[in-house]
This record gives sequence, structure tokens and C-alpha cells, in this order.
Amino acid sequence: MSISDRSSAGVVPGAGRAAPHVPLIAFVYLAIIVLTWAGNWPLMKLALGQVTVIHGDKLIGVFDRLRTLTGLPMQIAVLASVALAVSRKLEFR
Repeated sequence: MSISDRSSAGVVPGAGRAAPHVPLIAFVYLAIIVLTWAGNWPLMKLALGQVTVIHGDKLIGVFDRLRTLTGLPMQIAVLASVALAVSRKLEFR
């Protein structure tokens, strides 16, 4: 079989063609994903190693931790969001 017969017979598909061009933006996008994940690593380690982990009942622990929030506006916002969620939950019954 000669070289011209191979190309017409389709024995080697894509032979003689250049590899498809991958745009630079694809590599930039992947680099951004890796860098943001790597930049977040110290924060994740801090969050997992915190000393104020909730022990025991999680629901009571969340409301207990609510008392430790520093600002009154933050406490009001959290209580308002909980009230809104409960009212919407009761609305669907």
C-alpha cells in the first residue's frame, strides 16, 4: 500500500493535520481556578482548626453562637432572616 492509498483509505485519520489550537483564555481560566483554590487554602485550614467549634446539639449551638456576634445590626439581620424563613416555611403548609 502506498502513501497515497493510505490517505484515501482513511487508515490514519488526521495524519498530516496540525493539532487543534487551544485558545490562551482556556489556560488563563484554569490558572485562575488553581490560584483561587490555592489562595483559599490557609483560610480553610483556619476554619477547620478553629477552637470555637460547636459541640453537642448543632441547632442550640448556632443560636448560642449568635450571642457572640459583635454588632447589634448583625444580630438583627440574622434574627430577621430566621423569622422570614420560618414564616415562609409556615406559609407552604
